[in-house]
Amino acid sequence: MNLPTLISCSRGFFALAFLVESPLIRTVAIVLAALSDFLDGYLARRLGQISRLGTIIDPIMDKLFVLAALVTFWPVLELWQIMLLLSREMSLLLFYGYTRITQVKWQVRSFWSGKIMTTLQFILLFLLVQNIVVPALLWALIGMFGISSFFELRRLSAT
Repeated sequence: MNLPTLISCSRGFFALAFLVESPLIRTVAIVLAALSDFLDGYLARRLGQISRLGTIIDPIMDKLFVLAALVTFWPVLELWQIMLLLSREMSLLLFYGYTRITQVKWQVRSFWSGKIMTTLQFILLFLLVQNIVVPALLWALIGMFGISSFFELRRLSAT
């Protein structure tokens, strides 16, 4: 296992730390998870260490972090907010179904709307942990990029 993949795996630890009932620990977990999300990809490209395992582990760790956030904030979020938070994951499931039905071959890789969505999710979690009201624009962007994930993946699968 190479360094970028190890950094990706560290987000699993940060996801567990996010479950601790401490705004300080949750804030540190968010910041470290966001930094690791940037750093793993940067180092993989810079060091020429892009691996199949890394391309699988990275999105799994992102989803694990979102799952930890949902467990934490489930009681305070409205159903529509939960749906927006999960909109990328729903788009990924829809795309997976599309690839199965159409027999389109797809190799797991990152895509821009997914990267933007991850960044927006980190911002959202930071605001929630700090007890700051989340602007409607952020919720709208999360929904927009979550849904656009399907269309970007569909476009990328055609190339």
